[in-house]
Order: sequence, then C-alpha cells, then structure tokens
Amino acid sequence: MKSYVIIGLAVALCTVLVFSGCKTGQGTYPLSSSNICGDGKVTGSEMCDTPGVYCDANPQPPCKHLDCASYSNKYSGGRLLCNSKCMYDISSCIRKR
Repeated sequence: MKSYVIIGLAVALCTVLVFSGCKTGQGTYPLSSSNICGDGKVTGSEMCDTPGVYCDANPQPPCKHLDCASYSNKYSGGRLLCNSKCMYDISSCIRKR
C-alpha cells in the first residue's frame, strides 16, 4: 500500500512541474509539450528524431529533410546528422560558392 501512495505522490508532483519537466531514469521529459527527442516522432520544434544517425541513412523515424541541399539553398550537398537535441548538425554540409 505504501508503494502505491509513493508512486501516486511522485506522479502528482511530476504533473505539477509542467514547465520544468519530469526527470526519470530515461531523461527529462517536458510535460508542457509533445516534443520528446528519441520517441520515434518528429513533433513540434524537432527537425529529426534519430539522435546520432544521418537522416539519409535511416528516414524511419523521419527527418524533415534528408540532405543538406533539401534543408537549405545555402548548401550544394552533404549529410545531415540528427544530434542529441533532435536538431540538425550541419557540420558535414557543403556550402555553395
């Protein structure tokens, strides 16, 4: 019975902390948004949802763009890497001259 009360209190406290998120063993999940990096869905401000994977190598779960040229007309080519914040790492992109 005590464990159910403790779990219930933890869930209630987590629900109250809407703006700071809820810290779990899996990371911090913001409760005010559906953006959860690594959940398999590109949502909200995420550009991709495969941290550590190049977008053209594994488009499932998808990236919003598959390569640098489709991401911005500033680039002639290169590969987009999904970083740990589910945003693009453009360090491999080739700038147009």
